[in-house]
Amino acid sequence: MTNTPNLERIRSVFERSGVALSLADAEAPDCPLVLANPKFEDLTGYRLRECEGRNCRFLQEPDAAGNEPAKAEIRAAIASRGECQVILRNQRKDGTPFSNLLFLHPVGAQGRYILGSQFEIDEAAADTVTEGARRHAGVLMADLERIGAVSARLQMQGRRHLADAAAAMVMAWSRRM
Repeated sequence: MTNTPNLERIRSVFERSGVALSLADAEAPDCPLVLANPKFEDLTGYRLRECEGRNCRFLQEPDAAGNEPAKAEIRAAIASRGECQVILRNQRKDGTPFSNLLFLHPVGAQGRYILGSQFEIDEAAADTVTEGARRHAGVLMADLERIGAVSARLQMQGRRHLADAAAAMVMAWSRRM
């Protein structure tokens, strides 16, 4: 992990979070991961030491052509240092596929880092997923607030609409099924 005081402070928030979190360095070539928490490890099956320094795209299913629009949105968000929420077809280390509601949010000076939060969508339970996505977004917002409090150098703007946007995305996605 890059050894900066801000990242060391963020690590403690990551460790305590109740949701899967990852942090990528948007200024490094190919936007590599610099942090991931135990919930991320549980969800994906990858330990931080296995994914540190790699772009998160290694999680995508090799033949997931449906990921193209989401990937374009991710690239645009990273380039503009903006936020986005997309649904990707990913796979765990053991090859098990899962649908991932991915939240991206810039953190740090000029959006140096991209905070990602992953939420597994159960395709068979859209109503339960909607409420779960709202809870996930609430925990994520609380974590973003803690990260901001932990380090004054991080310039973050939490969006209250995050939970509603996630729920709307899940509902739209479930109607396509």
